Amino acid sequence: MSHHFDTPTAREDPRINLCDFYLFSGGPASTVMAMTVNPDAGLSAPDTFREEGIYAFRFDLDGDAREELAFKVTFGPPSHAHGDDHKHDQTFEVCRSPGAAALKGANGDLIAAGTTGAVVKSKSGVTVFAGLAPDLFAVDADAFNVFRAALFNENRFEPPTSLNRERFFAKRNVTAIVIELPNATIGNGLVHAWASASLHGHAAEVQVSRWGLPLITHLFIADQEMREQYTGRDRPTILRASPDRSAELQRSSPRLPAPRPSPATMPAS
Repeated sequence: MSHHFDTPTAREDPRINLCDFYLFSGGPASTVMAMTVNPDAGLSAPDTFREEGIYAFRFDLDGDAREELAFKVTFGPPSHAHGDDHKHDQTFEVCRSPGAAALKGANGDLIAAGTTGAVVKSKSGVTVFAGLAPDLFAVDADAFNVFRAALFNENRFEPPTSLNRERFFAKRNVTAIVIELPNATIGNGLVHAWASASLHGHAAEVQVSRWGLPLITHLFIADQEMREQYTGRDRPTILRASPDRSAELQRSSPRLPAPRPSPATMPAS
């Protein structure tokens, strides 16, 4: 699922611009969560994560549309990778933050730590990757614009637009955070989950963006001000995704079933 309801702060710094969120079954009795940020990373944007950022996977465990658990990822200052001025490494930490700790700040129990660009496996059974990754989104932007213009301006479906088949996102990158952990780390039963990017440090934590609606809404809402209503611009972390706009996953042991979007969420590419 894609977010892309870019807030002013996210547009100014792509490192905290939330792109996609994924939640699915991993190995036996494990869950995989992933988010991507930083569109065009390593090209027109930095290849790093923001030091003051909190990149969080948030879980509603009891259906009240508020998180009771979060997994928060924070990063250290970037350094040149192997002396290469064009590539960077960062240390990172992953914390499990239950209860009140889920709501704000970077507090929690450390469950994994490592350096970007490499897969890290902790003794507690948590596997993490954070770093540069190819953007898997595929679209022919020119063809889509022709299709959208025909639909809105002439109320006409234009199938030949798909024959162009140009890959607009070819050789483009994002930065990704992928975590696989035991189901027991989350709990049992139905959960709702979403991702957020926040800033913290010298001032109180402020949420920059959250995943909540699929990209297709963004594509068909041309007005920027209207799009920002879905994210709420730059708001404190009290803004929560409602259950019908978050991913649902029924967890059981020993194997998770395939994830399904909630009734109000359309699948996105």
